[in-house]
Amino acid sequence: MPAKVRPEKVEQVKIIRELVSGAQGVILADLTGLNVQEVTEFRSELKKRGDRIRVVKNTLARIALRDTEYQDLVDYLVGPNAIIVSRKDIVETLKYVVEFQKEVGKGKLKVGKIGSQIYEAKDLAKIAKLPSLQESRAILVGVLQSPLMELVGVLQNLLNGLVAVLEEIREKRKEEG
Repeated sequence: MPAKVRPEKVEQVKIIRELVSGAQGVILADLTGLNVQEVTEFRSELKKRGDRIRVVKNTLARIALRDTEYQDLVDYLVGPNAIIVSRKDIVETLKYVVEFQKEVGKGKLKVGKIGSQIYEAKDLAKIAKLPSLQESRAILVGVLQSPLMELVGVLQNLLNGLVAVLEEIREKRKEEG
């Protein structure tokens, strides 16, 4: 007789599957050593940022990730795992996770998937050092704005020169006439 699947486990699989659906990136982390207050603070801050975190049972996570774009992470579901999901800016999420882990001195990144690429912990730490999407946009605006400001300055100088020449011509005509 086949084993009966408990409804709460089916619900957990559904929740994990919905959690990763539409994510910009998924990170597996080990939160071992964090106390309840630290985990609560971590979870709360991630939520404020629009990210989500869920401590998962590996067996249920394996089932949930099967046949999704994150099925490559199944092989990494060993030991304690929390799934951190970024919906907005994965770099900002990684920056926060790395900063939090440095601050409390506990927990560790294990692996993550961004787009179609799997990244090990050391690579995720490098990605966390990159400019965020918002910082990248600001840099781009600055790069685009700089030549335009120079052009405006050159045109302003030309106009000032033209006004000065016209003013001299008007003064000469006034003296002559």
